[in-house]
Amino acid sequence: MTRLLDLVTAALVVACGAAGVLALGGISRILRRHGPRRIVYLGTGQIAQVFPRNGTNLFLERE
Repeated sequence: MTRLLDLVTAALVVACGAAGVLALGGISRILRRHGPRRIVYLGTGQIAQVFPRNGTNLFLERE
């Protein structure tokens, strides 16, 4: 009996967590600003190439 109760409780926790993550994802997508992106580069060398990846930039430095 306790095993069944544990299974049901685990399923409820997973379902509530998934619903919460989906709700927060939808809210953050709606509230996202659509302005220009700010590029911050904290390296010390010269930049050789810039690769756009998922809305951010990946900088490749020269050696």
